Amino acid sequence: MNHLKSIQQKQGIYEQVNRVRAMCRDIYDFAKVTGRMDYNPVEGIQKYLQQGKKENMAHVTEQELPALLRAINNYPTIDVRMGLQLLAMLFCRPTELRGAKWEEFDLEQGLWNIPEHRMKKRREHVVPLSTQVVTILKELQTYQTNSDYLFPSRSDKNKPKSDTVFIMALRRMGYEGRQTPHGFSFSNS
Repeated sequence: MNHLKSIQQKQGIYEQVNRVRAMCRDIYDFAKVTGRMDYNPVEGIQKYLQQGKKENMAHVTEQELPALLRAINNYPTIDVRMGLQLLAMLFCRPTELRGAKWEEFDLEQGLWNIPEHRMKKRREHVVPLSTQVVTILKELQTYQTNSDYLFPSRSDKNKPKSDTVFIMALRRMGYEGRQTPHGFSFSNS
């Protein structure tokens, strides 16, 4: 426990320390269940470790949102503009959108089926699509090259765009530190 506390205090990495603690707990639980140990030495230490502050990703206020949406609608790069529009409408994680493949979408039914292997919690997720989102996706299809991805990399169509593409666009629009791609999901709460 002292070692974990020391890491927290010196490096300020609370979530990683909590994950290590949880893995150690599971290992010792297994050893206990299989008769290799009589007790779990990690049991109960969580309450003595510091918890990191949960911080939301940067996002504009409700009053600033219309100006941001206007800036997005005027962004010159078509696919990036559409990606930001979709982030603002779908409230999904940027990695989910960047990694999205056309086969996941049923535009007739208005559904996006995100497979479990691409979800943070490893569960399939079905997202209903508004008519505005379907319209954007249909327009995006007209610009596509031969790629499975909605947002393929310019250098390799078999890979999605870089994780920095939406960050850089928001920065160019003057929203650095005020809005992140992930921050759109917090605008929904």
